[in-house]
Amino acid sequence: MTPQIDNTVLTAIIREIDLPDTARQKAEARYKRLGEWFGEPGQRCSSYSPRIYPQGSFRLGTVVRPLAEDDEYDLDMGCRLERGIAKTTHTQKDLKHMVRQDLEAYRVANQIQKPLEEKNRCWRLSYKDEVGFHLDAVPSIPEDAGVRAAIADRMVANGITAELADGIARHAGAITDKAHPEYLVITPNWRVSNSEGYARWFESRIRQRAFRVPARTLVIEGKSKVVELPASIWKSPLQQAIQVLKRHRDVAFKEDRDRQPISIIITTLAAHAYAGANDAVEALGQILPSMEAAIRHSRPKVPNPVQPDEDFADKWYAPDKVHLDLEGTFRRWINKAIRDLSRIAAARTADAFRDAVRDVFHVDIPEEWLKCHFGQQRPAVSPKPARHTIITEPPPKPWCA
Repeated sequence: MTPQIDNTVLTAIIREIDLPDTARQKAEARYKRLGEWFGEPGQRCSSYSPRIYPQGSFRLGTVVRPLAEDDEYDLDMGCRLERGIAKTTHTQKDLKHMVRQDLEAYRVANQIQKPLEEKNRCWRLSYKDEVGFHLDAVPSIPEDAGVRAAIADRMVANGITAELADGIARHAGAITDKAHPEYLVITPNWRVSNSEGYARWFESRIRQRAFRVPARTLVIEGKSKVVELPASIWKSPLQQAIQVLKRHRDVAFKEDRDRQPISIIITTLAAHAYAGANDAVEALGQILPSMEAAIRHSRPKVPNPVQPDEDFADKWYAPDKVHLDLEGTFRRWINKAIRDLSRIAAARTADAFRDAVRDVFHVDIPEEWLKCHFGQQRPAVSPKPARHTIITEPPPKPWCA
């Protein structure tokens, strides 16, 4: 049976594991500044119409705080050169090192001490001021029209509407990958990636029934215009449920990172299982019992919905990962999440509730909130220092009579 935690409790926990506004603003400022930098005259990429855009959990609105204060936020950034670069004129290495030149110049100009770090598909730029980030910049170019059309056809064959498939496929790009066998030569065979297309698919799952997409009214040239807010700040039940699951994952596998379920699998299976919900509690009630059923029996086990030939779960059956039993671990983790949330839901005393939330999410509950919620007057004690504090004032009725 799916646990039923009170939504006020879950919302308070989500608020504490969510990306703080200061960190969000800092990240947005850095994306914007890098976009401006790449477009400045004199930069190596400036004549190729560079476009800088967020991808990954920041783009999807499913970021969670790191467990430790000194851990960095992991941000993903696309760097697409929109024109003037083609598979027939440049190698993957050429493109990757063009982007490196501008990133390195940016690092030096902004006195970022840590050197650029090369990964197979990206460059890592690490910031460390009041908010620590490492930003992975993935170079790419637009994918060929024929490849985009073939991707759209495969999506339609997998149940996505033709209109949505066409809109998704147009964002497909060819990315660099140092591990690719033809990385150093002119070749049409680049790896395909579509982070923006995935975000559009994810948004289509969010838009189901109960959730109303937030918008704001802007006055432009004297005329009012309603503008949809970016999905990264929608706070839909699906996004919040994924944040809860990711935080639970982070705590559960704190000492066993090699077996930790990866975020893209959690996000994809949760989005498939989601059926529209009024709040995060209802969303979890839909998702947790249905995630396993969304895993395919044959390969691809967890196909990328916008690139169906790609298997997000390919490591589950990789020869060098067999000993980790990643698929079995994932299935057991789902059951653990159900048990742990049930423990919180079943707590009938302040001590049991506080201990359960601390164990499951590494979040501490202040004594004042516990007194109000459980109607108990606790003796004055020196509380254990908290990593985060949830609910800074007693909740309104009917929580507190």
